[in-house]
Amino acid sequence: MVLLHPIRPRVLTLLGFVCALVMTLSSAYAQSLLNQDEDMLQLEYELLVLHEKLEEIQRIALDSNPELRDRAGALGELMVAAMEEEGYAPQESINRIQEIQLRLQEADLDPDDRILLMEEAQSEYLRLEQGQAAALEREDVQAAHQQFQEDVVQAMQETNPDTAEILDEFTRKQQEYEEQLAAAPYTDATYRSRR
Repeated sequence: MVLLHPIRPRVLTLLGFVCALVMTLSSAYAQSLLNQDEDMLQLEYELLVLHEKLEEIQRIALDSNPELRDRAGALGELMVAAMEEEGYAPQESINRIQEIQLRLQEADLDPDDRILLMEEAQSEYLRLEQGQAAALEREDVQAAHQQFQEDVVQAMQETNPDTAEILDEFTRKQQEYEEQLAAAPYTDATYRSRR
């Protein structure tokens, strides 16, 4: 399980939102596919529920630990600077994802436009992941990120003793999902969802 990566203090949980958004978009997209396997839908739902539990535990842990929140903000600033140095624009991606979320809430949105917007959101999320990966190649960012993750997990375990078990279950289900996705036959729809 990769914990939420803070971008800026004011958007500390925004990547959590992005993860949830992409999972929600994946679920909504999958539900629109007639040939989608019901087991995959169930697995996506279970992953979303586990992610929400972990996000809530993390929120409580950070809320009760101001020093850790401050470090999250500093790490976020370091990540943003490193991402920008690598040519990425994380705030622009986050802003576009927020715009897409608002558009997806429109009741009269054309189904084809909905699919295009969901694909664009996935693309923006991928850009954020790529930018974070590039930033994490820097030793200073990697060291700060690893220490922060360890400290967050420890704070989460202090908040909820079941954290390790939930993380393990999330990791197991995520691997199962990826294996099932890799084994699924390609159709035009699954091709689009894997781009």
